Amino acid sequence: MTATDTAPPMKPAIKFSAVEAVVVVLIIAVLIGLMLPATQRVRESSRAAAELNAARQAQALAAAVAQKPDIPRRIIYTATVELAVDDLDASTAKVRQMVGEYKGYVSKAEVSGRAGQYRRGTLTVRVPADRFQDAVATFAGLGQVVRTSTDSQDVTEEFIDADARLKNYKAEEAALNKLLESAAGKLEDVLRIREQVAKNRAEIERLEGRLKYLADQTELSTITLEMREDREYTPPSTPGLGSRVVDVFRQSVAALKDAGEFAVLAAVAVAPWLPLALVAVAGGRWLARCLNTRPASASVQSRQAVTSPPTPVDGDEPSRT
Repeated sequence: MTATDTAPPMKPAIKFSAVEAVVVVLIIAVLIGLMLPATQRVRESSRAAAELNAARQAQALAAAVAQKPDIPRRIIYTATVELAVDDLDASTAKVRQMVGEYKGYVSKAEVSGRAGQYRRGTLTVRVPADRFQDAVATFAGLGQVVRTSTDSQDVTEEFIDADARLKNYKAEEAALNKLLESAAGKLEDVLRIREQVAKNRAEIERLEGRLKYLADQTELSTITLEMREDREYTPPSTPGLGSRVVDVFRQSVAALKDAGEFAVLAAVAVAPWLPLALVAVAGGRWLARCLNTRPASASVQSRQAVTSPPTPVDGDEPSRT
């Protein structure tokens, strides 16, 4: 027998016609079209359930706060006071003294300007929340008040919610640690429980940090003092035509002075580069002359060749007409 006789018969290849391919594509498109609305409805229901759960939690927290009036309110107080003072150094010393009397501290201090000129100072102080109003009124008496603003933010519900979730995470962490002790012989269970413990620990640390921040912000209020030294300060009033003309003239003179100073500085900055610029200009002119003389000489030579008669060769006689 030959090799061709022993070879098994080959199966005919499966072929799809164009009509069958189109039908398959249409069926897939119909299935996708049926699945998309169902998926959208599931997402909308999940979103609605999450919003409803959040609303219920907020209502429960509000009811808990209302039913327990003994729960202290957690309110963050902030204020900004802008003053015009006669002596910036003396006013700054008074502020530091008053802050010490209020059992607070200065968290940030910044002074700009030099002696003999108008100076500005910014102090950020922290005082107990129960002395907030007294401190604002006292600081406002240090000079002429230019602007003042106060703000408050009630974070009681957020504080209670974070505290409750922290307790739940700690209870879950204790339960997971017990499971970890009982599943010490199974590597897969140990790894899974340790991963969950790590996630819980991260949430616990985040909530503890948030509670610490809220406690600090509610126990100590923040007051920002912006003081400018102005011995001849007058309260702002509507300027008349004469004062506006004088102001415009002064601004124009100041602008002219600034322009002159800028021109002088620009000239001084450009001076070191002038020799290089002159060398570059001279080199450019020399190169341009070289490029212009070459075509001119070539054209002159070509014109001379055209106008001059041909030189007779030895032994040739000029033709006679």
